[in-house]
Amino acid sequence: MAYRLLTRSPRPALDHRLQAALLAQADLGGARLAELGRWQAWGAPRTGRGREESARAAAQAMEALRELLAALCRLYGVAVSQRPGGDRLVCVLEARAPEGYAPALARPGPVPAAGEADLEFFLRLLFGKAGFRPGQREALARLLEGRDAFVVLPTGAGKSLVYQLAGLLLPGVCLVVEPTLSLIDDQREGLARAGLGRTAALTSDMDAAFERARAMAELIRGECRFFFVSPERLQTPEFRRALALACAGPGVNLAAVDEAHCVSEWGHDFRTAYLRVGDALSRLEPRPPVAAMTGTAGPRAREDVARLLGLQTGSLIAPPGLGREELSFSVLRCPMRDKPERLAALLGSGGRLVFCPHAQGPFGAQEAARGLRARGHEPGVYHGRPPAGQDERLWRAARRAAAAAFRDDPEGLLVATKAFGLGIDKPDVRRTLHLGLPGSLEALWQEAGRAGRDGRPAECWVLLDVEGLSRARRLLDPRAPLERVRAEVEAVPSGERDDVLRALALHLSAFRGIGRELEDALEVYGRLEAGRLDMPTQHPPLVERALYRLHRAGAVEDYAVRYGEGGFDVVLGEERLGRCALEAALRRELAAVYGEIEPERRAALRDLVEACLEGRIRERTALRLGAQNLPRAVSKNSEPAEEGGSLGLGGFQPRAWSIWKYAVKKARSAASAMKFTFS
Repeated sequence: MAYRLLTRSPRPALDHRLQAALLAQADLGGARLAELGRWQAWGAPRTGRGREESARAAAQAMEALRELLAALCRLYGVAVSQRPGGDRLVCVLEARAPEGYAPALARPGPVPAAGEADLEFFLRLLFGKAGFRPGQREALARLLEGRDAFVVLPTGAGKSLVYQLAGLLLPGVCLVVEPTLSLIDDQREGLARAGLGRTAALTSDMDAAFERARAMAELIRGECRFFFVSPERLQTPEFRRALALACAGPGVNLAAVDEAHCVSEWGHDFRTAYLRVGDALSRLEPRPPVAAMTGTAGPRAREDVARLLGLQTGSLIAPPGLGREELSFSVLRCPMRDKPERLAALLGSGGRLVFCPHAQGPFGAQEAARGLRARGHEPGVYHGRPPAGQDERLWRAARRAAAAAFRDDPEGLLVATKAFGLGIDKPDVRRTLHLGLPGSLEALWQEAGRAGRDGRPAECWVLLDVEGLSRARRLLDPRAPLERVRAEVEAVPSGERDDVLRALALHLSAFRGIGRELEDALEVYGRLEAGRLDMPTQHPPLVERALYRLHRAGAVEDYAVRYGEGGFDVVLGEERLGRCALEAALRRELAAVYGEIEPERRAALRDLVEACLEGRIRERTALRLGAQNLPRAVSKNSEPAEEGGSLGLGGFQPRAWSIWKYAVKKARSAASAMKFTFS
């Protein structure tokens, strides 16, 4: 384990190279680790320095190694090895381990003897931090003991450090599930800056098969300390096989689900793969402890995330209070036609981040960037899919260059969708500006939390257009029938919609209705039963959602997704369901979704609109997140809401979760497996 920590970077510092060389000699029989306190340096290491300076470096490295080994022994509750070897004289002529040396890999397992002093020692050694912030040590201790941890800490409060330190102290590879490519890049760059360069990732921008194969080989051989993937990768057959081999080899010491609120928020909306992350982790042998990390999850979202990930009871660690007193919130009410001009006037100086609800179309990221350029600004643009007609590979390069330029420029200006905002650690963002409504107060808090991470004051603006309060009150009432809401929204041309109607249009695209989803699932199942390899010629994510519904209903035992090929590997349940039984099971599943989750999403949007109209974003966010014990800080409202501005819907309380559980028998025959692609 000591050798692993000392070689945590592909290019270790000189003192780490010396210490690794000493450990290698001991491991090869050149010294007794049990007599470490009596070691003496013999000769000067070949470091390219003078003899006295080199000897001093060797002595200092030896002393630091003693401290490291002593802390590791206390941490793991063991004594140093009594391997046979030489006496107290240790040769350190080379500042590196012998060519081809590789220590035996330890298997992952709990570390129950982690003392606070030793954890702080490793915190200083690996990250240069003086001490833990609230919640960090408790979460770290749970993970080292082999238990799950659901960590809810304010944005900028050091959630990532918890899984990173645990992943370094536990033998094996730490699997990290991230929601966006930009966050994978940011996390890997942050680790590299801390001298923790042995990371790998499997991402959608790897065009060549050999790149993907090389990344998975690093995972299987345990050559990386952290391996980053998206939730979709856990559904692919090739990665499932690689992950199983890694579990059988070096082992997976920890599974970290970063920005875990996305499991519930995005999983039910537009990324079905998130709903199956817990299922994928439960299939690993052995299942590693799971670290779910988020800064924005209220009580209902926490219950949903814990259920979907299968977290152990009592895993929640959530210090009270929202924090982030350096952020001030302002709402500017203005009609849609005036937003480009008002946005440009509000930019100010310092790092600035403009959030748009979508990439294309009116008030999308591309159009907002064009409007700013027309007014003399030079923003970068970042969103997921490439603009229409642009090569995907060129777009990836341009997007990555825009993100890097924004991070490196104190006066950087970036227009982005939520594909960029999560977890990005640029300390000097002075202002965030929302050109439309995100889906909830939690989403607004998360995205606005990119500002002020250096602790200095920062401003968070929302440019809001609500044309009809009575219409907003009617449509955002979670008791209103969904199809009536759909009819009213679709009756207004897209170019004439205000922010509430635009947000509801996105909501309706995610929740298509019980009838439509039932029709999709029955059609997909009918084709599978008939042995047909073609699927309905519809958007592939809709087929994936239908397969998930069938899996929940017990008709599909398992499925994997071939995202690059547009196909799926499907294992049907052993017992075939008749149409009536299947339809009844699907209706029960969909009733839970449309009776609980969909109305709660509309209630969340209603709460956001009310908070903006009342100028009480911080207070209403605290209520939703269950963090009421925070200093009062009234949001600024540059244009007061009209009288009666609150939507006045009262507190909608959906029924307690009553998800129907299905007993699914495992398929016994490979003949139940099918593969299909889109026709």
